[in-house]
Amino acid sequence: MRRTAFVPVLLLAAALAPIGRLAAQEPYRLPPKVVVDILDAPPPPATFVSPDRGWLLLADRAALPTIADLSQPMLRLAGSRINPATNGPFRAINFTGLRLERIADGQVRAVTGVDATLKWPNDVLAGDRKLAGILAEQSDDAVVVGVGVNVATPEELLPVSPGGLRATSLRVEGAEVARDVLLVEVLRQFERWYLALRADPDPLRTGLLAQYRTLCGTLGRQVRVELPGGRHLTGVAQDVDADGRLLIEEPEATSLTPVSAGDVIHVRLHRILDLSSFSVVIATLTRNKSAG
Repeated sequence: MRRTAFVPVLLLAAALAPIGRLAAQEPYRLPPKVVVDILDAPPPPATFVSPDRGWLLLADRAALPTIADLSQPMLRLAGSRINPATNGPFRAINFTGLRLERIADGQVRAVTGVDATLKWPNDVLAGDRKLAGILAEQSDDAVVVGVGVNVATPEELLPVSPGGLRATSLRVEGAEVARDVLLVEVLRQFERWYLALRADPDPLRTGLLAQYRTLCGTLGRQVRVELPGGRHLTGVAQDVDADGRLLIEEPEATSLTPVSAGDVIHVRLHRILDLSSFSVVIATLTRNKSAG
């Protein structure tokens, strides 16, 4: 073979050689988990300060646009990209959650549009309906905490508790919240209070008791408490002490009755009216109407 004929063969072999090496390489592998976690970490929230500089609004946002967002129509106008369906920016920022943080003490409250309160000892209510429940059980020197939240359960599938307390969900209350966003925020707040109590187990000094009292919708309500052994007591829930006990003001009692365990029922107004007085009011109204 002449040298001129051999040169193209040599060039072709040189060109094909990398293909063989690539075929012999290992298949595609993910980078180490620490690198994946960094790449998948959500971006830092956008921040907005209130006019009085007392509150900070933290707006969580998605790291990447969704396929649905990318498939939207786009118009180019004077250097801008516009979505003709909304007349807004083509790539609008997608906020996934809003939180308010008080600058003075770092207290954070998520903005979901749901006015949730606590029902002693372990329920979270939206209005008079159960939104979430909390259970805690001691195991040796640890406490196992379980939290259940109705996130997207439709109205027709929501249960009613044996005590007659109806349930609700974030979706029913008009709040569409992604489960992962909700979970992260719950764990973040739990960690905040857990670390505070690890540093100082006094709920008074850490502010935990004050926060619970602020959010507890049981305080100031007429309640009926179902106690172990079939007993019960009624009265007005006045306070929660540092041990977490509900303090009940019973009729004609000289001191508050502490309750450490029991099923609390928020008594509605029409259930505690004195029927005899109610009859007198109706008779008076009827008589005045007849006289008029």
